[in-house]
Amino acid sequence: MFWGASCDVCGRVGLYVVVFVEAPNGIDELGKLIGLTIYPNPFSQSTTIEYNLPVSSDINIILFNALGQAVMPLQSGRQSSGKHRVTLDASPLSSGNYLLMIQSDKTLSTRKVIKQ
Repeated sequence: MFWGASCDVCGRVGLYVVVFVEAPNGIDELGKLIGLTIYPNPFSQSTTIEYNLPVSSDINIILFNALGQAVMPLQSGRQSSGKHRVTLDASPLSSGNYLLMIQSDKTLSTRKVIKQ
């Protein structure tokens, strides 16, 4: 679980609580709503993040380390409805477990990503 009074990466102020809960099939319900997929995972240098926005939304995609620190902002701003794709170039990061958070106007979803 990660929490804080503000988001250093996106600049929004408020109480943020990010909890990673993995369902038995490995897909959380919010992830299903936006069709969040990450492949390959685990990865060595880069991975692809795909998601679908049902409506135009403000979006933030942020990578957190195991300590809950935001280490890499990936996307921020208004995006149209439809499918979107982002490439995560993690070459400057150490190997380990990370948490990818994708936040839109009405959803918040997280996925564990593993850099080998």
